[in-house]
Amino acid sequence: MSKKKEENKKEEQKEQKDFKRDNTSRNYPPTPPHPPPPFGFPPHPFIPPPPPFGSYSPSEPLLPFDRESFKDIRQLILLTFISDNPEGITGYQLQETYQFPRGTLLRDLEEFEDMDYVKVNEDTIKGRAQKFYTITEDGKNYIEKLKVKWASRLAMMSEMAPPEIYGLPIFKEQIKAHFLEMLENLDSKEDALDFFKGVRFWLKTYLARIIRRQTIFEKLKSRIADLILKIEKMEDFNRNEIKEEIKKIHESFANTQNDIDFL
Repeated sequence: MSKKKEENKKEEQKEQKDFKRDNTSRNYPPTPPHPPPPFGFPPHPFIPPPPPFGSYSPSEPLLPFDRESFKDIRQLILLTFISDNPEGITGYQLQETYQFPRGTLLRDLEEFEDMDYVKVNEDTIKGRAQKFYTITEDGKNYIEKLKVKWASRLAMMSEMAPPEIYGLPIFKEQIKAHFLEMLENLDSKEDALDFFKGVRFWLKTYLARIIRRQTIFEKLKSRIADLILKIEKMEDFNRNEIKEEIKKIHESFANTQNDIDFL
């Protein structure tokens, strides 16, 4: 028998074994369904997750990749950068600091002007007219709208690539280069103190956000533990009673917008 025929025969035998194994596995009783993990968390470690289009499937994709979705995320980031510069920031600064493509950036800034999301002030610096963009109340409201729309879906990305491992901004090459470039512009002790106090303030804000998240999830864990006890004490399974308890949990976390954003 030629070597080629031997390889083909081995491949056929392997396929037959795989087929038998697949059929055998179908004889096992199905595992009970389980609720999906919260957005941003891995699936249950011991039970296979339910089918993606089963009863627990979300009403929309977690991370759609259409053109409009990319635009939403880009504009959320861009408006946030503008909002972080209350004294105003130029298109050139946005392009150089954050590496936005020039054509896309100009289109977004023009749209922001038309929608009154930003206010434009012109000033002449070193003989050149410069446009400084600042956020408006409508712009802030639009940022919040985008946050509500995207917070839970983007949270999933933070679990896939945890920021504490992959995303500490100060250690990214691009940010580190910008960081060192800014240090070159410091001319005095006072400038250095102002700069590093700003960095410290950012870190304190970031830490406070993490602590707030932990508090919210501790409360949620406690409420779910209470629900588990109620289910264990049921004489008969009561789906409607469980639904009512879930509604109560949701309402208790819906009292503040901050809580909603983290769930």
